[in-house]
Amino acid sequence: MCAQQNQTNGLENHYFIKSGYMPQALEKYLQNHDLDEGDALCLPDVYPFAAFLGQRFGCKHIIDIGQGNLRPLADLSEKFHIVRIGSMEKMHYHTQQYNLGEWIEWDFKKPDRFLLPEKTLMQAVIICSDMIEHLANPSHLLEVLKGWLDHAPVCILTTPERDLIHGKGHTGPPTNPAHVREWNISEIEKLFLSIGFKVKFIGLTATSDLDYEKKTILAILEKNGSPINRIDGTVNEVTSNFRVVALMASYNEEDIIVPSISHLIKQGIEVYLIDSSTDSTFDLAKQFLGRGLIGIEKYPKEGQSSTFDLYKILKRKEEITREIKADWFIQHDADEIHVSPKPNVNLREALYAVDRAGFNCVDYIEITFHPTDNEFVSGSDFESYFKYFGFNTARRMITWKNFGQSISLARSGSHEIRFKGRKVYPYKFLLKHYLYRSQEHGEKRYFGRENLDTIP
Repeated sequence: MCAQQNQTNGLENHYFIKSGYMPQALEKYLQNHDLDEGDALCLPDVYPFAAFLGQRFGCKHIIDIGQGNLRPLADLSEKFHIVRIGSMEKMHYHTQQYNLGEWIEWDFKKPDRFLLPEKTLMQAVIICSDMIEHLANPSHLLEVLKGWLDHAPVCILTTPERDLIHGKGHTGPPTNPAHVREWNISEIEKLFLSIGFKVKFIGLTATSDLDYEKKTILAILEKNGSPINRIDGTVNEVTSNFRVVALMASYNEEDIIVPSISHLIKQGIEVYLIDSSTDSTFDLAKQFLGRGLIGIEKYPKEGQSSTFDLYKILKRKEEITREIKADWFIQHDADEIHVSPKPNVNLREALYAVDRAGFNCVDYIEITFHPTDNEFVSGSDFESYFKYFGFNTARRMITWKNFGQSISLARSGSHEIRFKGRKVYPYKFLLKHYLYRSQEHGEKRYFGRENLDTIP
């Protein structure tokens, strides 16, 4: 099975690979090269991630194309019906080793429009792992995937990252004789966008579990017609009446309250503030009334308290959600920055996309920043000043759609919003947490008062 590199086989545009790059002269498949895994597990994070997306999208099927990994697919077969698509010669080997559901023969090199039932695609995660680099003309495969994404919610596509493997000066051909050509991440993004894919994410994933070096491109391709796709510069307009309100709590945050509220307003988010401070936080915040701050109250109303009663404040937030008409709410503290998962898309736009996609709750990855000096200037941009952080593994499902439902926020201690019919968005937003900003602030916060954040 081979193909000459000429204009008749669709290579005249070089698939957006840099000028001067030389592909393989012939297409040379290595028989069963993907099956001899030895002690290494290839793409160890791809298949668990596919299972995660399948669960979040409510899928029943995994459609695996071509070069997939048998061991992790066998694990997925307990929860999903596996549909494998590839050559008949591989089918005989695979069926002897694993019982992995359904096998469908398809010659990837032919320009046939390969159809699958719409009902299957609508409930399927598609995996195309390390396949397109093997094809003399990958356009046929990519066009089929594009058609499937009229119905399927998502496709995960991987391929080696040429520059990370060989260096930026590499001009081909690939050292692996089974590869016709290899891309870097910028080139393949241009290829995807030229075909019309909605690129949700493009980045890197671990190539194998031997060293977990991230030298493989991973692209998440969304269902056609997704509401927001800023990678290629297009944005679907957010309706003017789409309203997001952050329910913010503060306790002695005079050093950051102004930039904290300002950041949310710039992101298109309105703010309701519950303040328990003994410093000037309340007075500083009042300047935003009528300019994005829609309400402010002291808690407790009867006077200052020696403790910050988180449980009662969260119960008050539950009450406020019944008093304010908003499309979405955010449980927010003054020492947090919430970030959209997509560059150049603000928080309001991102939540609109979540809403349009049919989900009603957002989860976060939380990172906690720590001071390395005592030079932070009160009132300045704390997000820009602090550079060093650690990951927090706690669940933070704290942003939700308001459709009149009864919610529970207090019992989780602000970590998880609970309500019937919750459908969590598959892709996490980012939460930056700035617990303390100096040695003095840390000592005051943790040793200056007792019963911090008490929950009965």
